[in-house]
Amino acid sequence: MTSSKLCQRSDLEHPVQSLWETRHHLSIHAISKPLDVSINQGRLRLRAVIAKGGSSVLFKGHDVNDGRDYAVKCMPRGAKSSDTYARHARERTLQQRVDDHPNIVTLHRAFAQGEHAFFVYDLYTGGDLYSAIERRLFVGRDNLVRNIFLQLCDAVAHCHTRGVYHLDIKPENILCDKRASRVALSDFGLATTDRDCRSRPPGSKAYSPPECFRHDREGEPTIPTAVSDVWALGVILVNLITTVNPWHAASIQDPKFASYAHDPQSYFAPLRLPVNVEALILRALAIDPYERISTAEIRDTARNIRVFFPVKGYGE
Repeated sequence: MTSSKLCQRSDLEHPVQSLWETRHHLSIHAISKPLDVSINQGRLRLRAVIAKGGSSVLFKGHDVNDGRDYAVKCMPRGAKSSDTYARHARERTLQQRVDDHPNIVTLHRAFAQGEHAFFVYDLYTGGDLYSAIERRLFVGRDNLVRNIFLQLCDAVAHCHTRGVYHLDIKPENILCDKRASRVALSDFGLATTDRDCRSRPPGSKAYSPPECFRHDREGEPTIPTAVSDVWALGVILVNLITTVNPWHAASIQDPKFASYAHDPQSYFAPLRLPVNVEALILRALAIDPYERISTAEIRDTARNIRVFFPVKGYGE
């Protein structure tokens, strides 16, 4: 298998406007610069920029009331009648429905100030799973791969039990502690409570299932939404083992995915994975969504796998 690089990070060139009076745009260089901006009637002090996406900035904030540090997400607020306002409300509601799980980031509170909305989360100091995979922290470490993957499976199963489907599971949306031994699912911006869908636009292309890339046709049968999250888990398992993505997008227009769709078993054969690992990946990445493994099955199967890597090592 000739794999593409691990997923590309979000575009950092379109940051939300800053809070201070000059209202300058944050640049990528500001990530390492210290700040001291007071918000939330003086309760929170923003100390540094952690990360930036297309429409949000994530700050490290200090709560002067309880003395703890938090991650503070800043976004454009939007008028009450706007789609932006509705998206923020949905994200807040759905995350707080499921964030009592140890592997889901806790959303402690949300508030608005001026033209911005703020979400206050637990702070994870180990970065995201993307960085951990990129640093090859999991290569050859069967127990760690099993532990991390089971944590993700538990988080997703918990969400589905509560009727919440994430739809944007990817390494950038999974946060790690300092040792990368504990992870937590974050960013419920695309989450839904719809159990079935006819088709939907892809979230992150590398982690979206093939049904997201088809054209919606009237009368086409609906698909259980949960299987989209299962597909993403399958791709992440490939990431953990190989440090790469199997394809750019699960679209027939992608040559690598087209090769996989033509002959799934042959596609992964060059990796020389243990038979039970390859079987699990193939079930999670079943082209037909109705043949995809369930969230309960993927967790139970992974729990019983002792070895995830080829005996002689991947790439030899």
